[in-house]
Amino acid sequence: MAALQNEISPEDLWYILNNPWSISEVEWRIRDENNRTAMFSYIKELLQKTKDGGYSKIWRTEKDEPIALLGGYKVADKKFTTFLICSHHYDEHVMKLSFEMRKTLKEKAAHYQGYTLGIHSVSPHPDLFTWLRFLGFTYMPEGNKGDWRYFEFVAPPPKTEQL
Repeated sequence: MAALQNEISPEDLWYILNNPWSISEVEWRIRDENNRTAMFSYIKELLQKTKDGGYSKIWRTEKDEPIALLGGYKVADKKFTTFLICSHHYDEHVMKLSFEMRKTLKEKAAHYQGYTLGIHSVSPHPDLFTWLRFLGFTYMPEGNKGDWRYFEFVAPPPKTEQL
């Protein structure tokens, strides 16, 4: 059973980078040692950004090996961006983690009412659109950057009382 935790160590990050899920390997361009070293530094910077009003989570296997790391940080007023990187264990836990990620997004949406959360993806996976739609994201082609497709999750605005 996969376990959710919030404490992410450098060892966790190295484990994921050295044992990537095939989609993460493509998206994060971590096929060789130089790229893994550069991505280690970059992801550490992203994790640091999550500490200023954002979020980060990690899921682990029963043997305490990292499965997936999810984070989000503020990029503008009422606008966040998110990132996900997974180890090779992800395929074994995809359903459970997908439901937990959707739950996390709904919880964050209740707290960050009226905010948007964006993600760019270059993934060639044929089910990418379906999976992101399941999580609550909408494809927004106007936000594309080159080959990177843009998806956005919009938290509902605060409810106003009607008389």
